Amino acid sequence: MDQPISYLIVAVLVGLVVPIYSMLGNGEKIKELISESPELKISMYVQSIIFQWIMVGLILLSLFYNGDSVDKIGLDFLNEPLMVLGLFGGGLLSLWVFDNYDIPKLDLEKFKRDNKDVMYLIPTNQKEHNWAVAISFTAGICEEIIFRGFTFWQLSQFLPIIPSILIVNLLFALSHFATKMKNMVFAFLFGIFWSITFIYTGSLWLAMLMHIIIDLYSLTRGKRYFERIDSYI
Repeated sequence: MDQPISYLIVAVLVGLVVPIYSMLGNGEKIKELISESPELKISMYVQSIIFQWIMVGLILLSLFYNGDSVDKIGLDFLNEPLMVLGLFGGGLLSLWVFDNYDIPKLDLEKFKRDNKDVMYLIPTNQKEHNWAVAISFTAGICEEIIFRGFTFWQLSQFLPIIPSILIVNLLFALSHFATKMKNMVFAFLFGIFWSITFIYTGSLWLAMLMHIIIDLYSLTRGKRYFERIDSYI
Protein backbone atom coordinates (compact mmCIF):
# COMPACT_ATOMS: atom_id res chain seq x y z
CA MET A 1 0.00 0.00 0.00
CA ASP A 2 1.33 3.45 -0.94
CA GLN A 3 1.84 5.66 2.09
CA PRO A 4 2.34 9.43 2.11
CA ILE A 5 6.02 10.29 2.35
CA SER A 6 5.29 12.41 5.44
CA TYR A 7 4.18 9.28 7.32
CA LEU A 8 7.35 7.43 6.37
CA ILE A 9 9.51 10.33 7.50
CA VAL A 10 7.73 10.63 10.84
CA ALA A 11 7.77 6.84 11.37
CA VAL A 12 11.53 6.68 10.82
CA LEU A 13 12.03 9.76 12.99
CA VAL A 14 10.03 8.69 16.03
CA GLY A 15 10.79 4.98 15.67
CA LEU A 16 14.55 5.58 15.75
CA VAL A 17 15.00 8.85 17.61
CA VAL A 18 13.23 7.67 20.77
CA PRO A 19 15.56 4.66 21.31
CA ILE A 20 18.60 6.72 20.30
CA TYR A 21 17.60 9.42 22.78
CA SER A 22 17.57 6.80 25.53
CA MET A 23 20.86 5.23 24.43
CA LEU A 24 22.75 8.53 24.16
CA GLY A 25 21.09 10.54 26.91
CA ASN A 26 21.36 8.11 29.82
CA GLY A 27 24.93 6.95 30.23
CA GLU A 28 27.64 6.97 32.86
CA LYS A 29 28.20 10.70 32.32
CA ILE A 30 24.56 11.45 33.22
CA LYS A 31 24.83 9.14 36.22
CA GLU A 32 27.90 11.04 37.45
CA LEU A 33 26.24 14.43 36.90
CA ILE A 34 23.13 13.44 38.88
CA SER A 35 25.26 11.93 41.65
CA GLU A 36 27.15 15.22 41.95
CA SER A 37 24.08 17.46 41.48
CA PRO A 38 20.87 15.61 42.48
CA GLU A 39 18.74 18.61 41.49
CA LEU A 40 19.49 17.76 37.85
CA LYS A 41 17.27 14.70 38.16
CA ILE A 42 14.10 16.78 37.91
CA SER A 43 15.51 18.52 34.83
CA MET A 44 16.03 15.09 33.28
CA TYR A 45 12.43 14.14 34.13
CA VAL A 46 11.12 17.34 32.53
CA GLN A 47 13.23 16.88 29.40
CA SER A 48 11.95 13.33 29.00
CA ILE A 49 8.33 14.45 29.32
CA ILE A 50 8.77 17.28 26.80
CA PHE A 51 10.65 15.04 24.37
CA GLN A 52 7.97 12.34 24.33
CA TRP A 53 5.13 14.82 23.83
CA ILE A 54 7.03 16.45 20.96
CA MET A 55 7.28 13.04 19.28
CA VAL A 56 3.55 12.48 19.76
CA GLY A 57 2.87 15.98 18.47
CA LEU A 58 4.71 15.13 15.23
CA ILE A 59 2.57 12.01 14.84
CA LEU A 60 -0.67 13.89 15.39
CA LEU A 61 0.41 16.65 13.00
CA SER A 62 1.17 14.08 10.31
CA LEU A 63 -2.29 12.57 10.74
CA PHE A 64 -3.91 16.00 10.55
CA TYR A 65 -1.82 16.95 7.50
CA ASN A 66 -2.91 13.81 5.67
CA GLY A 67 -6.55 14.06 6.73
CA ASP A 68 -6.55 10.81 8.70
CA SER A 69 -8.38 10.11 11.94
CA VAL A 70 -6.58 9.24 15.18
CA ASP A 71 -8.56 5.99 15.01
CA LYS A 72 -5.82 4.80 12.64
CA ILE A 73 -3.43 4.54 15.56
CA GLY A 74 -5.84 3.21 18.19
CA LEU A 75 -7.00 6.50 19.71
CA ASP A 76 -10.66 5.92 18.95
CA PHE A 77 -11.43 5.98 22.69
CA LEU A 78 -10.75 9.75 22.78
CA ASN A 79 -14.33 10.15 21.57
CA GLU A 80 -15.55 8.39 24.72
CA PRO A 81 -15.10 10.62 27.80
CA LEU A 82 -15.70 7.75 30.23
CA MET A 83 -12.78 5.80 28.80
CA VAL A 84 -10.51 8.83 29.04
CA LEU A 85 -11.66 9.28 32.63
CA GLY A 86 -11.03 5.58 33.22
CA LEU A 87 -7.48 5.92 31.91
CA PHE A 88 -6.50 8.69 34.31
CA GLY A 89 -8.79 7.54 37.12
CA GLY A 90 -7.47 3.98 36.90
CA GLY A 91 -3.89 5.22 36.98
CA LEU A 92 -4.48 7.48 39.99
CA LEU A 93 -6.39 4.75 41.84
CA SER A 94 -3.52 2.35 41.22
CA LEU A 95 -1.06 4.93 42.56
CA TRP A 96 -3.16 5.31 45.72
CA VAL A 97 -3.30 1.54 46.22
CA PHE A 98 0.47 1.14 45.71
CA ASP A 99 1.14 4.04 48.09
CA ASN A 100 -1.08 2.70 50.85
CA TYR A 101 -0.62 -1.08 50.73
CA ASP A 102 2.73 -2.79 51.03
CA ILE A 103 2.14 -5.63 48.56
CA PRO A 104 4.51 -7.40 48.40
CA LYS A 105 6.74 -6.49 51.33
CA LEU A 106 9.82 -4.77 49.97
CA ASP A 107 13.16 -6.50 50.57
CA LEU A 108 15.49 -3.49 50.74
CA GLU A 109 18.71 -5.35 50.03
CA LYS A 110 17.21 -7.27 47.12
CA PHE A 111 15.71 -4.09 45.67
CA LYS A 112 19.07 -2.31 45.82
CA ARG A 113 20.84 -5.30 44.31
CA ASP A 114 18.31 -5.70 41.48
CA ASN A 115 18.28 -1.97 40.69
CA LYS A 116 21.90 -1.02 41.32
CA ASP A 117 22.35 0.25 37.75
CA VAL A 118 19.32 2.56 37.83
CA MET A 119 19.20 3.81 41.41
CA TYR A 120 20.22 7.27 40.18
CA LEU A 121 16.99 7.44 38.14
CA ILE A 122 14.68 6.70 41.09
CA PRO A 123 13.04 9.67 42.87
CA THR A 124 14.27 10.22 46.42
CA ASN A 125 11.88 12.93 47.67
CA GLN A 126 8.29 14.07 47.19
CA LYS A 127 9.07 16.69 44.54
CA GLU A 128 10.96 14.18 42.44
CA HIS A 129 8.21 11.65 43.04
CA ASN A 130 5.57 14.04 41.69
CA TRP A 131 7.54 14.53 38.49
CA ALA A 132 8.11 10.79 38.22
CA VAL A 133 4.34 10.25 38.41
CA ALA A 134 4.02 12.66 35.47
CA ILE A 135 6.62 10.60 33.61
CA SER A 136 4.66 7.40 34.29
CA PHE A 137 1.52 8.85 32.73
CA THR A 138 3.49 10.43 29.89
CA ALA A 139 5.31 7.20 29.06
CA GLY A 140 2.14 5.12 29.30
CA ILE A 141 0.36 7.38 26.83
CA CYS A 142 3.15 8.58 24.55
CA GLU A 143 5.10 5.34 24.15
CA GLU A 144 1.94 3.45 23.26
CA ILE A 145 1.10 6.04 20.60
CA ILE A 146 4.67 6.05 19.27
CA PHE A 147 5.29 2.30 19.19
CA ARG A 148 2.10 0.22 19.39
CA GLY A 149 0.09 2.86 17.56
CA PHE A 150 1.91 4.78 14.85
CA THR A 151 5.13 2.84 14.23
CA PHE A 152 3.30 -0.48 14.18
CA TRP A 153 0.68 0.93 11.80
CA GLN A 154 3.39 2.05 9.39
CA LEU A 155 5.42 -1.15 9.57
CA SER A 156 2.34 -3.29 9.01
CA GLN A 157 1.80 -1.54 5.69
CA PHE A 158 4.97 -3.20 4.38
CA LEU A 159 5.59 -6.25 6.57
CA PRO A 160 3.54 -9.19 7.89
CA ILE A 161 2.06 -8.71 11.32
CA ILE A 162 4.52 -10.84 13.32
CA PRO A 163 7.72 -9.14 12.05
CA SER A 164 6.00 -5.80 12.59
CA ILE A 165 5.27 -6.70 16.21
CA LEU A 166 8.81 -7.93 16.81
CA ILE A 167 10.49 -4.87 15.28
CA VAL A 168 8.24 -2.41 17.10
CA ASN A 169 8.90 -4.02 20.45
CA LEU A 170 12.62 -4.33 19.83
CA LEU A 171 12.63 -0.55 19.30
CA PHE A 172 10.49 -0.18 22.42
CA ALA A 173 12.97 -2.28 24.43
CA LEU A 174 15.88 -0.18 23.13
CA SER A 175 14.05 2.94 24.32
CA HIS A 176 14.58 1.51 27.83
CA PHE A 177 18.34 1.22 27.31
CA ALA A 178 18.99 3.37 30.39
CA THR A 179 17.37 0.75 32.62
CA LYS A 180 19.79 -1.97 31.47
CA MET A 181 19.29 -5.44 30.01
CA LYS A 182 16.90 -6.98 32.55
CA ASN A 183 14.39 -4.18 32.20
CA MET A 184 14.85 -4.09 28.43
CA VAL A 185 13.84 -7.75 28.29
CA PHE A 186 10.78 -7.08 30.43
CA ALA A 187 9.91 -4.08 28.23
CA PHE A 188 10.10 -6.31 25.14
CA LEU A 189 7.87 -9.00 26.67
CA PHE A 190 5.31 -6.54 28.04
CA GLY A 191 5.39 -4.78 24.69
CA ILE A 192 4.51 -7.99 22.86
CA PHE A 193 1.54 -8.47 25.17
CA TRP A 194 0.40 -4.88 24.71
CA SER A 195 0.73 -5.22 20.94
CA ILE A 196 -1.51 -8.29 20.99
CA THR A 197 -3.96 -6.39 23.20
CA PHE A 198 -3.99 -3.51 20.72
CA ILE A 199 -4.49 -5.79 17.73
CA TYR A 200 -7.28 -7.70 19.46
CA THR A 201 -9.15 -4.61 20.70
CA GLY A 202 -8.25 -2.12 17.98
CA SER A 203 -7.70 0.46 20.72
CA LEU A 204 -4.69 1.66 22.73
CA TRP A 205 -6.83 2.33 25.80
CA LEU A 206 -6.13 -0.90 27.68
CA ALA A 207 -2.46 -1.01 26.68
CA MET A 208 -2.00 2.55 27.94
CA LEU A 209 -3.70 1.76 31.25
CA MET A 210 -1.60 -1.35 31.86
CA HIS A 211 1.56 0.54 30.89
CA ILE A 212 0.78 3.37 33.32
CA ILE A 213 -0.01 0.95 36.16
CA ILE A 214 3.24 -0.99 35.74
CA ASP A 215 5.32 2.19 35.65
CA LEU A 216 3.55 3.53 38.75
CA TYR A 217 4.15 0.23 40.57
CA SER A 218 7.88 0.39 39.82
CA LEU A 219 7.97 4.04 40.83
CA THR A 220 6.22 3.40 44.14
CA ARG A 221 8.61 0.60 45.07
CA GLY A 222 11.49 3.00 44.49
CA LYS A 223 9.84 5.64 46.67
CA ARG A 224 9.20 3.08 49.41
CA TYR A 225 12.85 1.99 49.33
CA PHE A 226 14.13 5.51 50.02
CA GLU A 227 11.45 6.12 52.67
CA ARG A 228 12.60 3.07 54.57
CA ILE A 229 16.26 3.83 54.14
CA ASP A 230 15.63 7.33 55.56
CA SER A 231 13.73 5.86 58.51
CA TYR A 232 16.77 3.78 59.45
CA ILE A 233 19.15 6.75 59.43
